[in-house]
Amino acid sequence: MLYSAGMKAFGLALVMLVVCGCSSTLPSASHIDKLRVLAVKAEPPEVAPGAPSSLSALVVEPLLPQLDASVANPTVSYLWLACAIPPGASEEAPCGLGPSSQVATDATPTSLPLCKDQPGASLCEIGTDENVSYTPSASAVGKGETTQLLITLVVADNQSAFGCLIDAATSGNQQPHPDHCVVALKRLVVTAPDYALADGTKPAPNHNPLLTDLSLVEDSDLGVAAALDADGGAFDVAPVKDAPTFELRASRAADAAEQEPRFDQNSGKLLGTQYEALTVAWFATGGKIDGGRSLFVPDGKDSGGHPCATQSDCPTTQPITVVTTKWTAPDPEMLTATAPGGEVRLWAVLRDDRGGVSWLQGSARAK
Repeated sequence: MLYSAGMKAFGLALVMLVVCGCSSTLPSASHIDKLRVLAVKAEPPEVAPGAPSSLSALVVEPLLPQLDASVANPTVSYLWLACAIPPGASEEAPCGLGPSSQVATDATPTSLPLCKDQPGASLCEIGTDENVSYTPSASAVGKGETTQLLITLVVADNQSAFGCLIDAATSGNQQPHPDHCVVALKRLVVTAPDYALADGTKPAPNHNPLLTDLSLVEDSDLGVAAALDADGGAFDVAPVKDAPTFELRASRAADAAEQEPRFDQNSGKLLGTQYEALTVAWFATGGKIDGGRSLFVPDGKDSGGHPCATQSDCPTTQPITVVTTKWTAPDPEMLTATAPGGEVRLWAVLRDDRGGVSWLQGSARAK
């Protein structure tokens, strides 16, 4: 998840300046107009102590470079950090950040231990590659326990990621290039092999849910699905009032919705199992997405006979397998401003409610 609002003092300043890059007119959250981290994935998302997890991220930028003199030849750099979540913490701060943090007071790339050398360190550097591997300490949890560690990803396209981290930790509300320095967070679940629920059963480890396809269907009676594969879909270019509208579809794998423990909300008593809640977030470099988030709702009715609106309404009913949203193709002016060669890129990011994530990318071109 991105470092989100609700933090106080330094944290709030970091949200506004590093992640948001706030301005007086905010574009839709689904529109990619600057450096963004749309998702961070751990594969697998739940590991045993001493077992590795591969970390990757969906880092995107607009297809046309931003008109910013500070970035001559944008190249994204990465910095991955790991740290323990403080006991009782109600809000998360990125690893190493804060006005009195180690990064703020001892800001050199060599000041942080490498996780491969000191996996039990309270703060360590995983690596600086686009994709990295992280192995929690063999003593990360005790016998029969489960916990979560915090992974922090820093990306920058106008400086080194470590420089971005230093700026974020030391500059307060003067971050010089907020659209080019992004901090994102990910929780990694670490569970002992002998962990069990109150009734003695061992819950199955979580897996990342998968999408199987991403496609466009023109919003007409004769609309035919076009898979957004290597060849991409196609759209006509027309003025705003005549711009064609499409249905953007994403399908999940049959086993994407896993079973998780179900507890009574009042007593906390274990009631059995329920299906995970699955959602898709939509993004595009051009055009307009009308509905940036879709739910894989259960295909059934709740105890009152009403259609299930969320997974919690019908926890033991499987969710649907396809979700949709509306995408309006860019008009000529937007196409010129955002789509070199007439190409628009689109993404669907699938998440479950236990930290699992995956995504698909597609493209569509002007005819």
